[in-house]
Amino acid sequence: MATPPSNPPAPFYTINDVRTRLQSHFLNTDPSLHPSRWDDLWKTQDFLPWDRGTWNPALADVLTTQTALLGTPITVDDTTDVKRRKRALVPGCGKGYDVLLLASFGYDSYGVEASENAVRACEKYAVDAADAYSARDTEGGSGSVKFLYGNFFGDEWVEGVDGGLGDGFDIIYDYTVSSGTPIRVRERMEQCDGWLCADLLYLL
Repeated sequence: MATPPSNPPAPFYTINDVRTRLQSHFLNTDPSLHPSRWDDLWKTQDFLPWDRGTWNPALADVLTTQTALLGTPITVDDTTDVKRRKRALVPGCGKGYDVLLLASFGYDSYGVEASENAVRACEKYAVDAADAYSARDTEGGSGSVKFLYGNFFGDEWVEGVDGGLGDGFDIIYDYTVSSGTPIRVRERMEQCDGWLCADLLYLL
């Protein structure tokens, strides 16, 4: 399995601490303004209980051990015989750990965040921790990385996707936004099915 980067230990919060503080932070806020409230948290960065300072070990395990299921990160078009890198999308990517991990395994990777300050944190971390995300396969190399600002439940971030959604994604990896409002999540996940190049949708 890939070795996580060395970071200072994340602060420990109990579930009740997290629930109470987040409820207070979003209290009486219209849902349409929630992205700005998330942005406030990323601006100060003094309460980010979801940030564990590294990638999700479950994702690293899948990428390392399930190659028979995922195939290689580079595929060949059956019609044109042209090679291309597979594409991965991480909605609600936080500080970008999983986006960078996917890129290190060879996928052209996109992270979407509704917070401008989170996107800035992603871009800074990508530079600061570059050595921890070197290509796992030196012959195949790393994929590209792009962090996109926008609400995943809207469409403004789509403009930043190279080639648009017409080329689709080979992996959509999420374990955050799917915990949101059930109706909005269901509708967006149905759209995600249409974005997939293959039947590879991981909700971990």
